[in-house]
Amino acid sequence: MPILTLDRTKELLLIEASDSSNDSLINLLIPIVQQKIITYCNNYFLDIDYRLTTDTFAFVAATPSITDSDDGFIDAGFIATNDIRVRGSKLNDKVFLINSLIAGVITVDSIPTLIEEENDDTIEISITKVVFPVDLEIDAVNLLYRYMVKSGKLVESESLPGGYSVKFQSMENLLKPFNLYRRPYI
Repeated sequence: MPILTLDRTKELLLIEASDSSNDSLINLLIPIVQQKIITYCNNYFLDIDYRLTTDTFAFVAATPSITDSDDGFIDAGFIATNDIRVRGSKLNDKVFLINSLIAGVITVDSIPTLIEEENDDTIEISITKVVFPVDLEIDAVNLLYRYMVKSGKLVESESLPGGYSVKFQSMENLLKPFNLYRRPYI
């Protein structure tokens, strides 16, 4: 499951469920925020108990889907709404959200874009389930909200009488809560 969903984001931002005025923006920002956290933490939050490695994968951009001629997706424990990370492909080393699956086909969300890639039986590709800790939600929503506000700046502190001053929250401060999940770059 992605780090955030539209419904959960609206709930945490105290936006009425019936208010759809920001839905497309939120849906656009969710994968951006997720990738920002993954990149900052150098952590894909992989659950290695759910991994399939084989040389029988192909990537079909038109659908968009990942096929496995060995039909191993269900046996590997993948289900719809799982996030998965592809590793070892030529063009598709990314995190995708599973929309649906049957034994040999995973249909993924259209963001990020899946690129056409034929089966190459000389390259082993791994698909691993991604599991984000629940406690990342609040900090991810804060980051998403920063991207939502028109100026891109959130007021951190403000002073009045005499010498008016304002201090905006920096991206560095917004990313600090994710330090717990950072992994060293090697």
